[in-house]
Amino acid sequence: QFYFSYVMGLKEPEELDDEVDHRLLGLIFHAAMEEIYGHFGDAIIKDADLKQLLGKEDVLDQIIDNAFKREYFNVEANAHIQYSGQQLLLKMTILAYVKNVLASDLQNCVPFRIVGVETNQFTRDLSVGGMRLTLGGTIDRLQSDSEGSVYRIVDYKTGGLKDNEKRKDISFPNIPFLFGYNNPDDLKRDSHVGYALQVLFYAYLCTKEKDWTVVPSLMFVRYKEGLLPLKMGTGLAK
Repeated sequence: QFYFSYVMGLKEPEELDDEVDHRLLGLIFHAAMEEIYGHFGDAIIKDADLKQLLGKEDVLDQIIDNAFKREYFNVEANAHIQYSGQQLLLKMTILAYVKNVLASDLQNCVPFRIVGVETNQFTRDLSVGGMRLTLGGTIDRLQSDSEGSVYRIVDYKTGGLKDNEKRKDISFPNIPFLFGYNNPDDLKRDSHVGYALQVLFYAYLCTKEKDWTVVPSLMFVRYKEGLLPLKMGTGLAK
């Protein structure tokens, strides 16, 4: 069932049962995407670049091997690794997810420029009750359009998305809704509130340090149409 769901794509993938598998999948996937987009530097990424990557599965396969070596096996890049059956299936799942992201970026993002991958450079110092706090986090991917006029935060999500075919965005009425001020029961009905709050927090950090127009978005990597912007009220969250 795992093979046919994740590799062959015969039906929508179901949730992994093993929490360790979830953590490992996320760790390796993030490392692979960091290597893929880190290689571009500050060059503008065009549709031809992503089409070329999608056509070179052997290159993507090697990148995922590299991620496994660094993050799981803890060996040198030139070392030979032997996958167990479960690890091999996990690798094939990650490959499918990486290709989904590239396909989604090809459809929704090009041309764009990478500003940072797995970056934690944005922080905010606060004083609360005599205590000094530093707020921060790791942004999966920060990019700009080719003119550098609009910036986008992309936060990867490996979990499933309900009603994927009907969703064009992640919507909420206002900021108080995310904290349950409107109706605490709303938070129980919307599993994406935490996701929205996280990526909005990253956008807050960026805008406090830079004079940017920032569009926060979520990338549900199980789907080729997985990039969803956040919509607050009647417009995009910025």
